[in-house]
Amino acid sequence: MSRVVLAAVVLVTCGPRPPVEQTEPMSTTTGATGSSSAVSEPTTSLTPLDCDSVCDFPWTHDGDLEITPATDSAALRCLRRVTNDLTIHDFTRPFPAELLALRDVDGLFALQHNDGLVGLSGLECLRRVDVLIFEGNDTLTDLTATRARFWPHKR
Repeated sequence: MSRVVLAAVVLVTCGPRPPVEQTEPMSTTTGATGSSSAVSEPTTSLTPLDCDSVCDFPWTHDGDLEITPATDSAALRCLRRVTNDLTIHDFTRPFPAELLALRDVDGLFALQHNDGLVGLSGLECLRRVDVLIFEGNDTLTDLTATRARFWPHKR
């Protein structure tokens, strides 16, 4: 019986990954002010996401970065690294697709008060954070979108 449980754990841990959402086609929407902006339309693919090719010109934000629904998501396109703390708060919908290239946060990564956020879709390329804080994300139940590995913080 214990071998069956071990085999099931190995299969769950090392087995095939679920389909990953990728942003492929772009559509244009017009806001109330009459300005146009490109919006990525997520599609499901059975191939793993190639995080090295999601963006042609990745860039690094030096210092702290705070992202809210009021943040211009176009300004986040190709963001690969934040050299200090990153705080994402007050989202009631999925994260902007423009965060897909984010791979590293050198400081604290805080997800705070994102009511209605169920998973971390949009952060599939996230690999490393120094400190991770979840606070007030009552509906967040799925952490499988990221490829990050989580280790306990040692003091």
